[in-house]
Amino acid sequence: MTLKLRSLVSTLAVVLTAGACAPSAENGPVAEGDGYPPQQRSFVEEDSDFSQGVGEEEEESYIEVCVLKKTRVRVGYQGCDDSEPGYTWYFIAYDKRVPPVGRKAGKGSFRRPDGERHRARAKGGRGPEVSFTDDENRFEICVREDTRVRVPDARCDDEDEGFAWYYVRLDGRAPATGRRASGGSFLEPSRSTYRAEKRGGSGMKAAIDPYADTDMDTDSSTGTGTGSGDSSTRSQSGCGLNCGGGTRTKSGRR
Repeated sequence: MTLKLRSLVSTLAVVLTAGACAPSAENGPVAEGDGYPPQQRSFVEEDSDFSQGVGEEEEESYIEVCVLKKTRVRVGYQGCDDSEPGYTWYFIAYDKRVPPVGRKAGKGSFRRPDGERHRARAKGGRGPEVSFTDDENRFEICVREDTRVRVPDARCDDEDEGFAWYYVRLDGRAPATGRRASGGSFLEPSRSTYRAEKRGGSGMKAAIDPYADTDMDTDSSTGTGTGSGDSSTRSQSGCGLNCGGGTRTKSGRR
């Protein structure tokens, strides 16, 4: 009798121990083969992604290069700045190697990421060693998208279809209305921008007086308004990459 009782007690102890070690239903059903409830398994996967720098809220620097669409061979920047057919932007992690002009780009993305953008010198190399930031002050002029011929700024202010802002370095030359713009970019810069005289020019001599009446054009030779309604008298937009997202815009009211 005593022997049977001992055997019963031993069996009960084994059953209780097995029950304590089994995953609890309170933590959710257990997936086959891993022993983690869904909540814990998901956490482990997210933690692994985060350790690889994939955090959704984390913004990192990146390098933009211009490539041929069909081959991903790197070319000079102007084809992409002018949105010419056959060229496209390609984005590479800041700490990776950037190909020199004429070589095919490796791992990267055609989709612009969030973060601080940089460009790379033509010779290529490791990102931190060859990167630079294009942060020069620029004119913003309104042009026809297909020809880059300058038109009154009101066409872009009113978001008329087929017109876009084109940004020319202040030490370059803003074309007169009716003339074609070159050497600039459809990408919105990170620095403040200036409107330009209708007759064009370079440097601050062509920049519009920031205190001019915003409802009238200003003739720099007389200091008087022409009243044509062109909004080019607003000098500094005061808004750059952080407001416009760094993409082509169709309105000066960013």
